[in-house]
Amino acid sequence: MAFTHIKIVGIDQKSSTRESGDLFNVALNLSTAPPPEWNQLFNANWGGVLYSMKRKAYASRGLIIITCVPAELETDHISYLNAAVAETNATYVKYLAERQVMKDKVAKKDTEDKALLSGIEAKLFQ
Repeated sequence: MAFTHIKIVGIDQKSSTRESGDLFNVALNLSTAPPPEWNQLFNANWGGVLYSMKRKAYASRGLIIITCVPAELETDHISYLNAAVAETNATYVKYLAERQVMKDKVAKKDTEDKALLSGIEAKLFQ
């Protein structure tokens, strides 16, 4: 199954809420609901992003939630969020490739084990 790269595509106004004062929990819609592993990778990637106006953000349930003043989203955060999403996509593709290699190794070993047992069975129980 091919992975379709995820993008931020808009603001989910229904899920966005005022945190306190001028701060909002701004919910950003993603192009598709990512798998849980993608969310975990985004959250880890975002933890490593550093810039002067950085705010708390996390991926969950098909959204990225960032706590910020809404006007800061355009001026300070969206470019970093988009970069983190792109990095997460790349990391996730790498993760999928590594997982497939492991599955292939397990399948190959399973085939070899069955062939070994079949060979022994053929010798012993003809």
